[in-house]
Amino acid sequence: MPLTNAAELFVIAHEYGHVVMRHAQGENASEYWGQEAIADAFGAEMLDRVIEAWTLRTFDPKEGPATTFCDLRALLKVAPMFYLTIADIAEEARYICETKRDPCQLTKTAKASILDNLCRVAQSEARKESTWPWKPAFPEKIDVVEDFPVEVDMLGGEPGDHPPNWARAKLLTLQLLANQKTPTDAERTGFEMGFALVNNMRLLWEDCKPSWAEVASAIRNDRLKEMVKQGRMTRGQ
Repeated sequence: MPLTNAAELFVIAHEYGHVVMRHAQGENASEYWGQEAIADAFGAEMLDRVIEAWTLRTFDPKEGPATTFCDLRALLKVAPMFYLTIADIAEEARYICETKRDPCQLTKTAKASILDNLCRVAQSEARKESTWPWKPAFPEKIDVVEDFPVEVDMLGGEPGDHPPNWARAKLLTLQLLANQKTPTDAERTGFEMGFALVNNMRLLWEDCKPSWAEVASAIRNDRLKEMVKQGRMTRGQ
């Protein structure tokens, strides 16, 4: 099972979770955030079960997917964070394209506050689901994390319907690590490879971001010129 397939399964399971839990339109941003966090937990749990079923169908029961080097199951369990990081990068790219400036940086304190709020509303939403066959475990305390670029809209005003993707990825990471028993060396290597892939993808984007701003500006100028040429916009606009 490729990592991209696992990411797609997480997205489908996330949306299915909304249906299973009969999520309606939330009354406020906190309820929206809680529903999204719970759907993320549901999606990750379903993905974990699919990975185990795939393991039974694909590998010799005596050998399994674990080699002396890497456990593929552990690597695939990082797929939700892989997807959310891609989504976060895409949002930053769109923001730069539309505003011609980099997203603002949140302080460590602001990030910790957002994560703590997401965790609290997730816990509140989880208590409503008394019929679940399993209960998602959310951390009791959120530690301060590293600075991370986010959209400027997150710095003030009302939060959006969806939590920022970086916060969703961080909360899922904390859940994943908290729910794991003492990993084997092969499992630890699988997790390390998965998170290294996610982190390197972020680093690659940070290296490309200055060039993307120039490319986005050039694309916008070319589009405007084409619109003027076609008469859909005057030069004064």
